[in-house]
Amino acid sequence: MKRLLAFLLPLCLLLAGCSGDSKSLQSEVDRLKRENTALQETIAQLQEQLSALQSTALERWSLDARGTDEESPAQILFSASPLARQGGQTAQLLVTLDGAEIAREDCRWDGENYTAELSLLPEDGYGYYCLLTGETGETEQVLLSTPDSPAAPKLTYLAGSLSAYANALAENVTVQEDAIGADVTVAVQTPLLSADGNPVVLVLAKLRWQREDQLLSEQILNLREGETEGSLTGQFPVRLENPPMEDGAAIDLVLTAELSDGRILTCVAGSWTAQDGRLDSSVG
Repeated sequence: MKRLLAFLLPLCLLLAGCSGDSKSLQSEVDRLKRENTALQETIAQLQEQLSALQSTALERWSLDARGTDEESPAQILFSASPLARQGGQTAQLLVTLDGAEIAREDCRWDGENYTAELSLLPEDGYGYYCLLTGETGETEQVLLSTPDSPAAPKLTYLAGSLSAYANALAENVTVQEDAIGADVTVAVQTPLLSADGNPVVLVLAKLRWQREDQLLSEQILNLREGETEGSLTGQFPVRLENPPMEDGAAIDLVLTAELSDGRILTCVAGSWTAQDGRLDSSVG
């Protein structure tokens, strides 16, 4: 009996150890299965993305515009190179606004690229698509840029890209018998598109004290770049000594901003009128 017990005890311990190893191995197998499932899902997603990219059938494309201001039509310039072009394939540039088609232009083939031009009124919210039609009539619509997917935001938001303005606000104004003082916050926005494709930049900005058409004093401003493309800002203390005090005399503090395309933007930051020997603020 003692010999039997001596034999069974190590056997039981061995079986117990095997049971523990088996559970550990099974747990490892389950973990690997889960990881493999997740990996397969990732591979499937990447394959879908690759297929979507390949289905565009365009190796590269570009959208550009030429325009003078937000009141005049802008010229849209489109170019695209297909991944592979079979004989008989044609292309069109399709433009939508608020989801409705507003323009469609046939593209020319120059041996390497499809190109097209069309005119659009400056609006915000344009969508651009390239329509590729095969020899047998099958058509593929390639999304280029839309408000939901603004790959070319300057053209999707065309009106904003062509706009330019100057703003100025006089604060902390002090009016005394011998001087007017203020802190002026200035903001200038240059257009993001131009008539010749060259960037429009700020050439010169001034704050001018004026009495009607008479220049009393001026200060040249050094503006810094703002948070968005084409924006410039700054804050400046200004002071006009010994302002004219005749009744009815009006003094204006005017911001002028000269752009490289020849435009001069203006904004009145503040205005004061003399009455009974005193200057009263009327604007700003």
